Amino acid sequence: FMEVDYKAFLAWRDFGAPGEPLHNCFAMAALQTPDGAFLLGEMGAQTANAGLVHFAAGTPDRSDIAGHKVDLAGSVLRELREETGLTLEDISVSPGWVLVFDGPRIACMKRCVLKAGAEAVLAGVHAYLAGEARPELVRMHVYRAKGDVDAARLPRFMQAYLAAFEPGIL
Repeated sequence: FMEVDYKAFLAWRDFGAPGEPLHNCFAMAALQTPDGAFLLGEMGAQTANAGLVHFAAGTPDRSDIAGHKVDLAGSVLRELREETGLTLEDISVSPGWVLVFDGPRIACMKRCVLKAGAEAVLAGVHAYLAGEARPELVRMHVYRAKGDVDAARLPRFMQAYLAAFEPGIL
């Protein structure tokens, strides 16, 4: 990991990741309901990923550094709280990680199983988003099967995760 200015990062990303081989590594809360559905957030118009639909996520920031290490598990919980209002009390965190390599991206997926069902969680998250001045997410989507979300709005790393985690879902 290396620290970089956010504007420089966006330029690097938008120009196709030129220069020496580098990767954009980020952690995601792979939210799953007790009945197996996934909860995906739709990014707001003011964000760098406007309109895309994926798990709560973000590039690690300075608060995610613990000593000389980047705390990706802490990053997952921070992003989940910031983007949805959900906390550790709302989920059971599964052991291990699923890493999805997508060109210059490395999506580090941490499975987080919600303790409540989709409808109750959606109501709580949408209430949280309504109270935010500039929420990163504009709404949540329940993903149970292909077609629940337009595949063109799912980044390739999300399509790969969903296909691998639930064979036949895409």
